[in-house]
Amino acid sequence: MLNRSPPKLLAEVILVDDASAAEYLHDPLRDYLVHLPKVRLIRHDVREGLIRSRMQGARAATGDVIVFLDAHTEANINWLVEILSHIKRDPHIVVQPLVDGISAQTIEYGSTGGNHIGIMSWDLNYRWIKLGKHETKRLKSPIDPIYTPSLVGCAIAVQRDYFFHIGAFDEGMDIWGGENIELSLRTWLCGGKTLTLPCSRVAHVFKEFTYGFGKLGKDTILQKNLIRIAETFMDEHKKYFYASTRTHKEKRDVKLSDVEWASLERRKKLRKDLFCKPFEWFVNTIIPNLPLPPMDVVFYGEITSQASSLCWVPRQANDGVYIAMTNQCYFHKIIPENYFKITQNGRLMFGELCVEVKMPSPFLVLTKCKLESDIYEQGLWSLMQGGSVEIGKVQVQTYMDKQLYTFCIEQVTNILEPYKGEQVPQVGRCKQDNRFQEWRFTYKIDFETHTNNTRAN
Repeated sequence: MLNRSPPKLLAEVILVDDASAAEYLHDPLRDYLVHLPKVRLIRHDVREGLIRSRMQGARAATGDVIVFLDAHTEANINWLVEILSHIKRDPHIVVQPLVDGISAQTIEYGSTGGNHIGIMSWDLNYRWIKLGKHETKRLKSPIDPIYTPSLVGCAIAVQRDYFFHIGAFDEGMDIWGGENIELSLRTWLCGGKTLTLPCSRVAHVFKEFTYGFGKLGKDTILQKNLIRIAETFMDEHKKYFYASTRTHKEKRDVKLSDVEWASLERRKKLRKDLFCKPFEWFVNTIIPNLPLPPMDVVFYGEITSQASSLCWVPRQANDGVYIAMTNQCYFHKIIPENYFKITQNGRLMFGELCVEVKMPSPFLVLTKCKLESDIYEQGLWSLMQGGSVEIGKVQVQTYMDKQLYTFCIEQVTNILEPYKGEQVPQVGRCKQDNRFQEWRFTYKIDFETHTNNTRAN
């Protein structure tokens, strides 16, 4: 950073050591920093976590603009000039550079394409999504700032006064998780913007997660943080957050304490005092390309093979639309494009069409949905869950030769022309230990578990 930032633009570098146990970060680091200009070190005796550590650094900062950088980032040439120039023109923005990747194994710097933006999924985790048509039309050149619904979190820049005016980070959150999404939502809803700057580049090591979360554990801490976001900002849309997270027992049982609720009420008051917009505005204006989970759904999203990581995709053929498989899958970090759903009444659907087994052919096709009374003619679908609520065998009950059969969907190599050699899902006999019959949906959705009463008893 020191070598790649103009000295007149860089006031200082503040390192926050959050009670690290690593020996090389103690005396060796202190001795090394003596030789570096503008660098000072803040040490914690007790671990505070990322969120409160960042806040301590922010309060100690003296510059007009604060840049939060993870320790495992590398600033590229001219990264800072672009950031400062945009904030000078509009101080009511929170910006991030275009984040490149650094290999955790080789430390090799690799560039990242700019066709994805950050967003939050309905379970309020950070994800990537393809740049929507509404945003593509707004951009006049490849170097224009890109509106991003959510900041990635590893590199954030904001004017210092504006940061504290809109509430800084929510210090009611603990350790790590959700602080980037909370800041992004609050900025958008309360009159600002969050932007990605393609001409500013900072690389980040996407490494294995190493944070410790104490006795409560990661799932509980993270869910508490995300509940704060949902209850403060999501209004009636928080039902989608609860429906997609409370199917997991470790998340369903999480409740905020009275002290946590009291601090949350202060954040709600901040939203009111800042005259923030309703969440519906954010849904319609900033994330119109993020579909809402249907209210009649049980399993929803991408259907991905546990054996191969290939996922289902509709494909046009001469005799209609059949289900094939592709490696262009988005599970985990990117919002899926191929949304399938199993409904409460047992239909497997893509959009308004139903997935059907065209007996005696074993392949799956998309057809117009039949009447409820004819559902067994088209197939009664379910997911027989295994160790995870979203993973199991996709089963279908359907008639063949006037008899009702139960099949499991299996990934196979097609041996028939004209699609010989392709990977496809097809019906087969259910087998207990066949990984190619194990599938993952992105979500299990249960609106019955949704409740606003998240207070501790």
